[in-house]
Amino acid sequence: MVPLPVLRRAVVEAEAEKEEVSMRMFLAVAAAVAMLMGRCLGAEVSDELLDALTITESAASARADAVGDRELFHKAYGPLQIRQPYLDDVNRVAGKAVRETWGKRALTTEDMKDPEKARWAARVYLGHYGRAYERETGRAPTDQVYARMHNGGPRGWERSSTRAYWAKASAMLRTVRGMLAALAKGEKGEEDG
Repeated sequence: MVPLPVLRRAVVEAEAEKEEVSMRMFLAVAAAVAMLMGRCLGAEVSDELLDALTITESAASARADAVGDRELFHKAYGPLQIRQPYLDDVNRVAGKAVRETWGKRALTTEDMKDPEKARWAARVYLGHYGRAYERETGRAPTDQVYARMHNGGPRGWERSSTRAYWAKASAMLRTVRGMLAALAKGEKGEEDG
């Protein structure tokens, strides 16, 4: 017969092992959910593109408090010049993620003056409509598709009115990428020297 203390220790060890397996399983599921949530919220939109859009939209000032198109019904707010209909889509698509990320029910146009919130909103919007583009066309969205959507709405990629915007944004994108490459080259040179 197994002594009671040995039996208890075996039960405790088995429970601990079961909890460890449960924790590993939980962490694996949590990581998968976070990855999917990131994809759902537009993680595929590059920082370089958002930088280029910010420069294009804010005339290189990237002023957080910028309010553009004051003569229009829906003014454009912040460094990415986001309008209320765009923001309505973000709040609808992101829903619970707005509460979890920002601690509020919905983002406002005033929130778009915060560069971090504006970039988050753009990722949500472009990620959502980028996936719609992919379902419709069978092609992954490109920087051009994202930029034209940002400027012309969910179907901006097919509007001729967004071509000139893409010409400006693509020039800024090349500049941003060139600057990043030069910085990386300089950092590599410092490490080697």
